[in-house]
Amino acid sequence: MSTPAITLENIGKTYRIPATTSAPPPGTLIETLNNLVLGRAEKQKTWTDFWALRNISFEIQPGEVLGVIGKNGAGKSTLLKLLSRITEPSEGRIQIRGRSASLLEVGTGFHPELTGRENIFLNGSILGMSRQEIKSRFDAIVEFSGIAPFLDVPVKRYSSGMYVRLAFSVAAHLEPEILFVDEVLAVGDQEFQQKCLGLMKDASNSGCTVVFISHQEHVVRRLCKNGLLLEKGRLIKSGPIDELYQSYNQTQSEHDPASCYTREKIVDTPHFKSITAKTCGTPHPAEDPLELHFEVEGCGVNYLAVSVHIQDDSGLEVHHFSSEFAEKATQPGPQLSRLSCQLPPHLFNAGTYQVRCTLAVRNREIYEDISDALRFEIKHSNFSLSNSAEHEWKGVLSPAFYSWKKS
Repeated sequence: MSTPAITLENIGKTYRIPATTSAPPPGTLIETLNNLVLGRAEKQKTWTDFWALRNISFEIQPGEVLGVIGKNGAGKSTLLKLLSRITEPSEGRIQIRGRSASLLEVGTGFHPELTGRENIFLNGSILGMSRQEIKSRFDAIVEFSGIAPFLDVPVKRYSSGMYVRLAFSVAAHLEPEILFVDEVLAVGDQEFQQKCLGLMKDASNSGCTVVFISHQEHVVRRLCKNGLLLEKGRLIKSGPIDELYQSYNQTQSEHDPASCYTREKIVDTPHFKSITAKTCGTPHPAEDPLELHFEVEGCGVNYLAVSVHIQDDSGLEVHHFSSEFAEKATQPGPQLSRLSCQLPPHLFNAGTYQVRCTLAVRNREIYEDISDALRFEIKHSNFSLSNSAEHEWKGVLSPAFYSWKKS
């Protein structure tokens, strides 16, 4: 057995959070004075420790592509931030052997006022490349990113997709021995995702170690042979990725078939306060409409749009719609907004579906991307449509969705 590329021994990460949520903890002198004036000081005296990760131990061999899966809040991103040395563990020990690069958030290491050309040199330097190395790989970086016409435009004018294309291209051409990737491919288009997956596959074949986080199950299955399953900061299981997804999906179906997302942390940017699926039972009868309800805090930002991506149990996106196409009066505003939409009856075939929701200014900045906001299960009540061992209707659309008539 070769020396592991990454070794974690009893890793834990804790954060101090207020025991009450009536107000955020003071971060500046002005906030502290405001709390005193408004009488909020007493409410902030009680603090508690929140363990984002606890007792995490595993090894990753050189050239291995490891997928990390779990619900939102399981600790996946915290784990990659520890591996990337962005933050230090509260306990335990991490050993990383080799030159590493990270893609954790769109545009990390970019300066908005600099052009794409200037940011290639800036980001490459941050990732450890010499100026000569960047020059020698500059043309390949630009060609792979596909942003050549906008190379001398400040990146603050780039879309989220352009950001991630350039960021991934720079990191990939660093030729790292270890690469950490956290959900950034969700922003790119289908063609670019395929290019990135192919490049990561080539990198792993050449000996690069990859730790990959994504809620797109079909992508993780395609790229990774082994993985880790996290739940509430604990390592539940490790092993072949297919076995992990079998356990994960079964648990989700049993305990969370029709869930409600509620925001726990206080933020000052546009966000979802809650997302709810109003079902007529568990599982939801296919002949009844399914309602989705959204509570959106605009934080003073106009022209927001809620986008909904529905995926089947294999992670493939089967439907996508947005409030952008709704009447103006029903679109989210700059303050607190409540809106809902109704999916027609007999739209989906029997099965379990996952809902991903994004909140963004149309065609511009994405403020929030909730990858696993809801899960719901559809079942045919009509006996002739019900799945059985003898007969199963294939596909995503319900066979009763269409109307027939004689012409």
